[in-house]
Amino acid sequence: MYAAPPEVHPMAGLLNSDKIKSSIATLLQALLDDVLPAVQNAGCSLKSAVLYGSAVTADYVPGRSDINVYLVADCLTLPLLKALHPVFKKHFKKLKANPVVVDQEYIADSTDVFPMEFLEWKEQSLVLYGEDPMQGIEINAENLRLEIEENLRGKKLRLIQSYFELDPRKKQLQPFLMSVLPNFVVVARNILRLLDLAVTSDKISMVTALERKTKLELKAFKRLLQLKQENMKLGADEAEIIFKQFLAEIDTLIEFVDKFIADGQDS
Repeated sequence: MYAAPPEVHPMAGLLNSDKIKSSIATLLQALLDDVLPAVQNAGCSLKSAVLYGSAVTADYVPGRSDINVYLVADCLTLPLLKALHPVFKKHFKKLKANPVVVDQEYIADSTDVFPMEFLEWKEQSLVLYGEDPMQGIEINAENLRLEIEENLRGKKLRLIQSYFELDPRKKQLQPFLMSVLPNFVVVARNILRLLDLAVTSDKISMVTALERKTKLELKAFKRLLQLKQENMKLGADEAEIIFKQFLAEIDTLIEFVDKFIADGQDS
């Protein structure tokens, strides 16, 4: 009895591979080679694969930074998730993060609740396969303002709660502040976008521009960025002082964003 030959899935080359570090591109090509047949075998079609986050910036640190990818399929079903599960497990150790999987409807319906995330995807990403899912996406400024405020208030609360879990005898405060700093950098970037200001790659310059526009002092924020860049260590007392100042600066940012009118005029 004649048996049909197994279906062959053509390999797709990465788009924008010339803009990606060669070591990362190799990992991403291997991921894509496994994702495409898995998605097809689940009865779906892969519309886009996009690299985002630090891997598309100068902040990427080989061996330490996550390699973040999101996939856009034309369906989001349990068979698709089951098909992708072993693929993600295979590549997790090298990527240090599982890809995000969404469908086109999710993107179309979520810009009002996740404007920060979509702006990050739109402005700090490279398309690896298919079409650009962010093309034509518009973000409402008031929705952006609301999510920024929610993020700041939530992050402040988590900072306070996490403080109680630290052991002062083990000098854990500075490492903790360094670990949460990237989250606040993302929020700062989006405040600049809310203010229609250019987002620079230099983080200290970015915070300085934010100070200038908002007329707020963010000395602790800049000090933390400097410490991270120069890999400097703080004494326990200075770490406590910076933590206190940082909380105060978050309060001033919350107040500014809370009163900001999204048409571009301060109240």
